[in-house]
Amino acid sequence: MTPSAAMPTFPTTAAMRALPPGALDRSPDRAFDRVLNETDAPETDRIRDAAVSLVATAFIAPILASMREHSLATGPFAPSSTEKRFGPIIDAAIAERVVGSARFPIVDAIRDRIAARSLAASGGRLDASA
Repeated sequence: MTPSAAMPTFPTTAAMRALPPGALDRSPDRAFDRVLNETDAPETDRIRDAAVSLVATAFIAPILASMREHSLATGPFAPSSTEKRFGPIIDAAIAERVVGSARFPIVDAIRDRIAARSLAASGGRLDASA
């Protein structure tokens, strides 16, 4: 085996130009920057995301935690210490997915109420690109 065959190859400049737009933006650092600087999302979408988080945290996660804590599983099916430790994190993730994928009327009501307050505070115009 030659030394050059064992060394990793890196894309050339021509290969980098051939990549689709945004292909290099998928690194975790760039994704984090995009989330922090996300100003291109309409304000109503951001309000809905906040309402989803509120409903998931306040209503659904406690129900999931109660179900997990009052499990009658025993023996080999009983929760381990790791499962007990990470249970709240799993509950929060599942709650967020459930509320985000379902059409909960309370989410829409919260979004509408916050949007109306934002509309009144901004002098009658809700910025769709803020």
